[in-house]
Amino acid sequence: MEVWKKTHRLTGRVFFFSGLLGAVALTFIPQEYALKLIVGLTLAGTLYGSIFSFVLFKRIEKQKA
Repeated sequence: MEVWKKTHRLTGRVFFFSGLLGAVALTFIPQEYALKLIVGLTLAGTLYGSIFSFVLFKRIEKQKA
């Protein structure tokens, strides 16, 4: 349960700020790059959250052993 809470707390912030960054960037970049930016930010946030979750799980698992 600890991994779940920490991961979702972190990824909530990551997606909030990536959405904010994306909204600001979309006002300045050409239209043809908009979809690439949104997909890239979403994939980056998802990958970061997944790696964080895995590392945290392994760290907690190691402490319990």
